[in-house]
This record gives sequence, structure tokens and C-alpha cells, in this order.
Amino acid sequence: MGRLLKINLYLIKASALYCSMFLLSVPILVEAQHDSRYITTFYTDEGTLPQNNVRAVAKDNYGFLWVCTENGLSRFDGELFATINAEELGLSSNRFRYFARSGDALYASNASGDFIEIKDLNVRLVDDLPLGIKKNWQDLTYRNKLFYQDTKFPEKGENWRLVSEDYSWEAGDGFVRQVANGDTVLHHTQPGMPKLMVLSMGAVYVFYQHEYYVVNGGQPSVFPLSFDFNFARVFWNRAENQLFFIKNERIYLVKNDGENQLQAQEVGRELEEASFAINSMFYDEGVSTLYQATNSFGLIKQQKSHFDFLYNDLGVRNVFYGLGMGAGGMIHTSSGMRIDAGGKADTLNYQLWFNALEASPDGRFFRVFDNLLLCKNENNRYDTAHIFPGRLLSLNMDTQRNILWVGTDSLGDDPFKLYAFDLTDNDVVKSYETKGTVRTMHFSEGSTVYIGTYNGIIRWDVTSEVFEKIGGKALGEVRYIHRLDNDLYLINTYGRGLFFLNQDKLRPLPLDVGAFLRFSHYVIEDERKMIWIPTNRGLFQFKKSDLINFAQSTQEHLPFYQYFDRTSGLITNEFNGGCNLCAAKASDGQWYLPTMNGLVVFHPESIPLHAINPYIFITKAVSDEGQFSHNASLSHKTSLVEFTIAATQMGFSLGHNIKAKLNNQSQWFDVAQNKAIRYIGLPPGNYSLQLQRPINFNGETSTITFSFTIMPPIWKTKPFFVLVFVGFLGLVFMVVKIRTRLFRVKSETLERMVDDQTMHLRGLVKDLKNLIRQEKGLSKERERVVSILAHDVRSPLRFLTFLFNEIRLGKTDRLKEDIDIAHDTCANLHKYVEDILTTGKHPGEEQIELLQQVKLNHLVMQKVNLFRGLAQQKSIDMSVEVPKQVSVFTNRNILSIVVHNLIDNAIKYTPDGGQIAIGWNEAMNQLEVRDTGRGFSEKELADINQVLSGDLTASPQLNIGGGMKMISELSQIAEIKVFVKGNAKKGVTFVVEWL
Repeated sequence: MGRLLKINLYLIKASALYCSMFLLSVPILVEAQHDSRYITTFYTDEGTLPQNNVRAVAKDNYGFLWVCTENGLSRFDGELFATINAEELGLSSNRFRYFARSGDALYASNASGDFIEIKDLNVRLVDDLPLGIKKNWQDLTYRNKLFYQDTKFPEKGENWRLVSEDYSWEAGDGFVRQVANGDTVLHHTQPGMPKLMVLSMGAVYVFYQHEYYVVNGGQPSVFPLSFDFNFARVFWNRAENQLFFIKNERIYLVKNDGENQLQAQEVGRELEEASFAINSMFYDEGVSTLYQATNSFGLIKQQKSHFDFLYNDLGVRNVFYGLGMGAGGMIHTSSGMRIDAGGKADTLNYQLWFNALEASPDGRFFRVFDNLLLCKNENNRYDTAHIFPGRLLSLNMDTQRNILWVGTDSLGDDPFKLYAFDLTDNDVVKSYETKGTVRTMHFSEGSTVYIGTYNGIIRWDVTSEVFEKIGGKALGEVRYIHRLDNDLYLINTYGRGLFFLNQDKLRPLPLDVGAFLRFSHYVIEDERKMIWIPTNRGLFQFKKSDLINFAQSTQEHLPFYQYFDRTSGLITNEFNGGCNLCAAKASDGQWYLPTMNGLVVFHPESIPLHAINPYIFITKAVSDEGQFSHNASLSHKTSLVEFTIAATQMGFSLGHNIKAKLNNQSQWFDVAQNKAIRYIGLPPGNYSLQLQRPINFNGETSTITFSFTIMPPIWKTKPFFVLVFVGFLGLVFMVVKIRTRLFRVKSETLERMVDDQTMHLRGLVKDLKNLIRQEKGLSKERERVVSILAHDVRSPLRFLTFLFNEIRLGKTDRLKEDIDIAHDTCANLHKYVEDILTTGKHPGEEQIELLQQVKLNHLVMQKVNLFRGLAQQKSIDMSVEVPKQVSVFTNRNILSIVVHNLIDNAIKYTPDGGQIAIGWNEAMNQLEVRDTGRGFSEKELADINQVLSGDLTASPQLNIGGGMKMISELSQIAEIKVFVKGNAKKGVTFVVEWL
């Protein structure tokens, strides 16, 4: 608090000193400069700056603005601040004070005397400074009582003293001295004490009461000022080498004209609430923007507005729609205001509000009200020119034919009509049925007229009276039709954006980042061939040739544009339209555009065509394993990568986002300013992140690429495969060699065994013949046993055949896992066959006495394990929710066959990636097998249930295999009931219910 009081006292003292200084003149650059309006924006600690006491401001080589605050160092890109504090840099103080520049680096200091280098967006603590800065760094601190950023006002009895990179200057009562390396290299005698000494633009300026000297590498020379300046305060931004004076609340940038003459240019205003609070200033000439670093008021940005406006304060309704140009350059509005050629406005005090109005070539004005066409008389009142049968919705002047076209709404059985009102005869000469409300009309060369309606465009040949509809629902409500080139038209729609019409082909113009172009009203074209599009959310500016090139090419991105809204000086973001003539150009070249609050007035050719700073930076690249750099190789365990983007947005060209894509993507996507790009679950591979943004109206773009690699796991790399292959060849070689040796040892033994086995086989052949004769007498039940057994093992065997074939051909990259699956499947299949064979007879035979308590979970898991490999091959998720304590009284073998067939069918009809769930319904005493297959219709479900119920005589349309019929036969023996439920969309559920 004491330090703040001390500073404020110094402010008062300095102000008194300023007021005692000599007079210099006010610069006059333009006659009407005093009428210039400035758009002022405050950046404070409410969501932007870390603290409201801003000490200094400077700009780096990439267009970023840097500010020193009492609570950190902040980087500003035109929209957002990124603050770096003392903890991040390892500093002892977070109070940053001054900037200096050397080469392509900025240097800052804090209250503890630490030095910080800012270069290539990297901020780091440095131990020493470049020599040129080191010489004069002490003069940039409070120790020598420097005030107002590098201009020292000495105490009484002291001399002026300033230091540059190579020299120091000192001025006192009667002398000016230049010193280099401690030696005086120049001494000039001049009676009196200087009032001001400024080091700027490579020269030292010394101001006495009546004479002004410049020292620029030689003897001081007197220079005449081109202006008389009674100044109050002076600021010198050493880092930017900019000199400012403030007088009568106006801020002037002072420049050297190249011949040691000083010229002044007004660049801003000192605000009353921030008066005497300015610490430093910087003027960005590229975008005509002044930044003021202040005590307590944060950072103040000022831009000159290119827009003027006329408020609707004349007692008429607030809404402005149509405009028309009358005699003598008088502009008329639909709400009753008149503006003369000098910009002076008055009102006709209408009692009625009008939407559409048109001016005829002979100076008459026509308006509509309900079903009346009104014409202004000599007394500025409107007489009825004609009464129409329907409500009037639009007026369109056809100067080629001297006809006023009047569009009406449909009324009862009367359809939409378009009337031709002859301006010579003052009467309707013809009417046409248009099959749609006429919103606007465009009269091209020849007999073709394009009519905009609420439902697309109608192309009308006036000579043949043929109407052709174009667009329809794709266009919706058409507000305006503008001819760009030959047969190319730009269509404004309300809610669908903008479209190009070329012959009968429509092509949409991509929407901007905020989708503000979705609701546009009309188009104006200025003398520079620039296209202006007013919308519900601001004003857009495009280059006409860019739009034509886009319409005739296959490019996908919106062409470069400038966007203006309230922050650019507009009275409102919401423009109006809804009629044919929505804007008027005055004789002085200024355009008048209607809005909800009044008329926006501007001269399109006076607005600079800005360019966006081309630099794009990836300030941070991190993965879930830490930060990484360009061309880094990341672990195969990486599941997330994230990039933080930084780029400047300092001018009027707002709304342009950076576009990004990876090299494996076909589409670009927008990246919001200073937002992160995040990718999750990228597979191993080489990646290049491309960033691109348009930077000017010449079609140039700025592009950067950031490359990185996600490494595959070691077992998926080529060296690993080579190593495995070499090992496999070695193993094969060893096996072959061992087998060869064993073959030699066993060959003789095998020869002896052949004779013994031959005799044994002859006995087996004889026994087999006897068995065949016995088998012929077996019943049909045995044949069915074989059929069932073949049916049950068919799917596992088919899966095993497929799997071993994959392994044999080397098509699998999961060799061990697949062998494990094959082993488990064989074991389960073997046990199943063993169970059947050890029973001694097929469950279809009389085995009622074999009913017993069966652990359901154990039986189900056996079947699931048998089919798990096949399910994994199809990526099917199989789940079991059968409690372990559940027991059922049944025939185990029969239930095993039933469950086997149900799971087999579920896997067969469930698509890849589907699900199969096996659960127990305790309330209903039911086992359920649910799948996500294609499902069955009601007719198919009825057919299946009819077979399952035991009616084997039924002839269903659905092809039901032997498995369902077998289940039907066996279920009655095991005292169970099997049925199916579901629908055609959600898969099916087979239910096993105990009776």
C-alpha cells in the first residue's frame, strides 16, 4: 500500500513537471480526424489478465503480444492470454517490469532483478544479457527513478542521462555530451537546461525552450519541428523504439521522417477513467491497433472504427428493411427516414410501417401495405396506385421493360400471383401464376428472370412464359440473387447458407466457424471487386474472384474472408433484409445497410485488406506417458496424444480457425483457436499432423507439419518376425536331423514288427467282416445315434480344421493363443465323445431310470468351453450367468445334447462382433440362450415352436435343420420343454423349461 502511495505521489509530481514544459503543436493528418471513433476493449483480471497492473508491452517476431504484469508474464494472441508465472521459471518474484530487445529475442526483468529471454515462444531464465542490453539495463529499473518506460525526468540539480547499446548521452545546464566506453566523443555547449531528452529511432532529441537539437552520430544540429506541440506527457517504448506524446486526451505516435524530422500521427485516445494511469504503450501499425499498459485498469486496446451509423431516433419504428435511392441522391428507408447526399437525416413520420419499396426511373417511390400499391405524390404523401386481390409481399423494379413486378400471397382459392405493373400506363398489364411466394427477382440479360421464393428458385422465360423450378427444399427461403460471372449466381438463403447456381447445378458455400453465414440477407459488390454479405450475426467480406474460383473448383474450404461485428465498430451484429433492395450506395461512395437499430454507414474501399500472421505453433505435445517432441517415437502402450496449438489473431480477420488432419485422414477439421487436438487409441504407425490456415486474400496458406511414430510391440516388428523365422528354421533342421538318426535305429525294428502286424491285421479283417454282418441288423435308432453324434461334433471339427489350416499357412499372428484354443477345443470334444460312448447307448433309447440331479452351471460351462474358440474367431462375446448352486433333475446326456445344439445354432446365426448370453431365470425355472442374430418373424417363430413341441409332421416355410427336430424328440424323455421367443430385429432367445 505504501509503495502504491509512493508511486501515485510520483505521478502527481511528474504531471506537474509536464505541465511546466514548453509548447509543441497538435498534428493534423486528416481534416475530419477529430471525428474518428475508436473501439476500446479492456483486458483485466476478470477472466483474462492475471493482474490489472500492467507495466510494459511489446510484440515478438511471430505477432504475439507480451505484457509484464505484477503477477506474471502474459502472452496475448488477440483473443486469449497465456500466463507464465515465477514458479514455472524458477524465479523469486512474479512482478515483471520491463522489456528490451536484441535481435530476434525479447528480454524482460522482474522486481528481483532476474532476466528472462523470450525467443521462438520459449520463455527461460538466463544468467546474463546480450552486451547491448547489459550496458543500459540499470536505466530500465526503478533504481534510477526512471518513469514512464525509459524516459528519465531528473531531480532538481541533476542531469539528463540516457543510454543506448553503443553510447550514453548526458545533458545538463549548458551542455550536451556523448560518451563511449567512458570517453567523451562529443561535447556541445548550449546555455540553459533541457526541458526533455528522448532517445528514439537511432537518434537523441534534446528539447530546449525555443530550440530543438538532434544528435545522430555527429555534432548536434538544430531541426525545425513540423508542428507546435504543447504536450503534457511523453512515453518511449524502448523495446519497440516507439515514441508517444499525449495532449488533450489524444495519443500521438511520433516518427522520424528519415531526415531527422519528427512527424506525429493520432493513434488513440486517453480514456478519462484511466487518465494518468498509463505505464507504457505500443502501436501495432499492421492492424492499426494501440495497446496501453496501465495501472489498475489492465491492458487497453484501441482500434479505429471503419463504420459509422445513423440511429433511428426520429420517432419512427425501430426496424429498417428496404432502402431506395430517390431523386438528388436522397436515400429513403422503409421505416420513413430520409438521408440526403450530405448524410443529414429527417423523417416523413409515417403512420404505417412498410417493408418493400422501389424507386422508379422517373423518381417516383412505390411502397406496399396489405393489398395496396402506394405511390408518393408531390407532397411526400402516398396515394393508392392500385388495389390487388391478395396481400402484397414484394416489389421488384424491371428497368429494362419499365415494369414494376408485384408479388402477392395466396388468398383462399386464389394462388400466388406475379403482376406486371406498367409504369407508363400506371396499370396492371398482365398477371402470372407462380406456384410460390415471390421474395426477390433477378433480371439477367435476354428474357430470363430468376425468381427467389420461399421454396427455392424459379427460372422464368418471359418470352415463352415457361417456369422451371430449381433447388426447392435444398434452398428453402431465397432472400437475394446476385450475379457473379456470366451464368454463375450467388444465392442468399435464410437458414440454409449461401449457394452457387451455375446453369441448373447448385453448390453450397461452406459455413464459417460460427455458422453465421447460415442466415444471410443480400450481397453488395464494391469498387475493388470485393463481396460483402450482411447476416444476422455480423458482416462478411470475400474477394469476388475467390468465390468464382471456389464455385468452379473442387476445393472444400471456405475462401479467406474478413468478418466484422460489434467489436469492429458495428452498431449491432444483426442486419436486416427480406426485400429486393436492401442496401443503397450514396453518391460519395458510402453504403447504407439496414439493421435492427439503424443504418450502418461505411466506405468499403477504405477498409484495409488485412492478412493473418502466418505463424502456427504446436506449443506442447504430450502423450499419456509424458511430453514429446517432433519426430519422436512413442511406446506401443501410448493410448492418448494431445497437441496444444498457438497462433495470433490480432486483426479484423476474425473467425478463421486452423484446419488440421492426420496423414491417415481424408477430411480436414477445424481447430478452435488455442484449443487442444486430442487423439485416442491410435494404432502403431508413422503419423504427420498437418495444420493449415488461410492468411490473406491472395489465396496463400500457412502450413506446418508435426511428425511422430507410435512403435508396435516387439512381437509385431519385422526384426522379431525374422528372428522367429530363423529360429523356426533352426528348430526344423534339428528335428529333421534327430528324426533321421532315429529312423536309422528304428528301421530294422519296424521291419520285424511289420510281419507281426500283418498277421494281426488279417485277424482284425476277419473280425471286422463279422461285425459288419452284425451291424446290418441294427435298428434305425443306432443310425440316428451316429447322425446325432456327427451333428454334434461337426461344428467343433470344422472350427479345428479352419484353425489348423490358418496355423499351417502361417496366417495367424497369435500362434500360441490359437494352439491353446485348439488344445482346449480338442480336450472338450474328446470328453463329450467319451461321455457319449461310456454311456453305452444313445439317450434316445429308454433311459428313464437315468434321471438324476445335474449341476447346471458345470454342464453349461463345459459347452461354452467347447465353443469358445469358434466364438472368438467370430469376435462374439459369450457370457454365462447361471448360479453355481442351481441343480436340475434331468437326464444329463440329453440336456448336454440340447444345450450343445442351442449354443451351436446361436454361434452360427450371430454376426461377427455380436453377443450370446446364457442365463438362468429363477422365477420361471428356465435356462435361456440369447443371441443378437437376425431374429425371426412371427410366422418363423410359430413354425419353430411347432417343431419343438413335437409336431414333426408340420411343414414350416423356414428351413429347420435336424438339430431342432432332434431336440424335439429328446426333450420329452428328459422332461423338459424347449421353445423360442423374440422378434425380427433384436435376435432370439431359446428357452429350456423344466416341467
